[in-house]
Amino acid sequence: MGPITGKFKSDADVVKGMVESFKTLAAFMVLVFFAAQFVAYFKWSHLGLVIAIEGADMLQRMNIGMIPLLIMFIILSGFINMFMGSASAKWAILGPVFILTSGVARLFPELSQVVFRIGDSVTNIISPMMSFSLR
Repeated sequence: MGPITGKFKSDADVVKGMVESFKTLAAFMVLVFFAAQFVAYFKWSHLGLVIAIEGADMLQRMNIGMIPLLIMFIILSGFINMFMGSASAKWAILGPVFILTSGVARLFPELSQVVFRIGDSVTNIISPMMSFSLR
């Protein structure tokens, strides 16, 4: 459509347009690089496993019931939703922690997914990271 509308008059204009689009992509690539480093170090350090085991041990010592535990998971999921927009990225970080913690607390692993989805979905409308929110 560029040659028809007159936006591109030569091949240099096409290259210039491609360079402009890659400038915005470069900032995204830098962001993705650091996000990938964080995920790799998180996996390498087994920090999720440590947090899950220590958290489950703490929950057993607190001896709280199932309903307060589920409410705490919902609140945590909703709080993290304020800082991360992607549900799959949140679940990649929280999933191992929630599932291991709920397993040690003798809850069904499927219940941790349900609790995560509740906390994530009810806070989407107020999350500043959600691109579809009305502003």
